Amino acid sequence: VQELLRCKIVVIAQRDEWEDHYRLYESLASGALVMTDSMLAPPDGLKNTTNVLIYDNLKSLERLVRYYLKHGDKRKSIARHGME
Repeated sequence: VQELLRCKIVVIAQRDEWEDHYRLYESLASGALVMTDSMLAPPDGLKNTTNVLIYDNLKSLERLVRYYLKHGDKRKSIARHGME
């Protein structure tokens, strides 16, 4: 838990045909920016680029991580909305 609380960004990778919303909510509660792969049934209230970031593949994940590590204000804003 302590390590999770120190993270700036948390990446969630759901297993095929199984969506673990527990890990997603745990990560959102940490205050970090959460990046997740797409979900068939995302939890109500989650909005891409508002309170979570959804990546399509490893290339888009890498691009998002690099961008948001350089743009701390944007990262913190999305993370704050995710925690709320």
